[in-house]
Amino acid sequence: MQNQIPEELILKHLSNEASLSEVEKLHNWLAENPQHMNIFQEYVEIYNKEYNDQKSFDLKRGLDLLNDKIEAHEQLQLHTPVRAKNRWWYAVAASFAILSGAFIGFYLNNNEQTQLPAYVVKQNPNGQKSTFRLPDGSLIKLNAGSTLRFPEVFSVKERRVTLTGEAFFDIIPDKSRPFTVVTDGLTTTVLGTSFNIKSFDETNEVAVSVATGKVLVKSSAGSSAVLVPEEEAVYNRETRDLLKREASMASILAWKENILWFENSRLAEVAKRLEKWYNIDVAFEGTQIQGCRLTGKFMDENLVNVLNAIKIGTGINYEKNGKQVILSGNGCK
Repeated sequence: MQNQIPEELILKHLSNEASLSEVEKLHNWLAENPQHMNIFQEYVEIYNKEYNDQKSFDLKRGLDLLNDKIEAHEQLQLHTPVRAKNRWWYAVAASFAILSGAFIGFYLNNNEQTQLPAYVVKQNPNGQKSTFRLPDGSLIKLNAGSTLRFPEVFSVKERRVTLTGEAFFDIIPDKSRPFTVVTDGLTTTVLGTSFNIKSFDETNEVAVSVATGKVLVKSSAGSSAVLVPEEEAVYNRETRDLLKREASMASILAWKENILWFENSRLAEVAKRLEKWYNIDVAFEGTQIQGCRLTGKFMDENLVNVLNAIKIGTGINYEKNGKQVILSGNGCK
């Protein structure tokens, strides 16, 4: 049973270090068996004791302290008494609360109540952007098809958020609390600056581009880079390489001003951008035109005008039926 317990996942969640996908995995594990809630309570107790004693939590030490208690759970019976069933109902409700980020979840054990951090999840569907401020006053512009997760109240030691997709961050300076953005494979830390991060699931690359200030980027592979204005770091999740280079901030930040900007972009990449920008589905008839290159800038243009410009610029054809667009052609112009 010990091998089935997601130890590090639970402790990462309690330490506010779990990503959105990790929180969902934890929720699924809690939903598998009412006894999982009892196990979770042991972790909560250890975490609270260690945090109060040390003001920081040591993941390895927490795991070591739990070894003896985990053995006891192997003797638990499969049936659930009435009292455990009541506790199970609260566990399910609290799990959904964590995922939605709408309010604080409460986990009950032996008539004691443990309060966990509350999270907010801002999620934009394709075709929709948003602008909002974080609890510390930092300004966020979240692109279409993107999600940002953050606590309702930042801790006294750091400000940590999790991003999937693309966002522009204008961070309020606070030397005592660094600001950290966690993406898949990359961690970006600043004290106060403005920068853009692009980390969509359907691509292999994560790009961090700096507009003002200084940014420290660290990859899960152990490499790092310090960036200043007009520089960016691009991390390849497949090769795990981290590349530092000059950045064209005008084109990178154009989306904030509702400008769709392409610079020698492959048509396959253009199609992905159009899907998120206009909330459509784009398909290709064949693969021969996916490598065609396009350079262009469109400000508040409707989809048909953009498609006509692409047709003229590349020589391809298109067919539009509702939200479905099919691109075809024998080659590039």
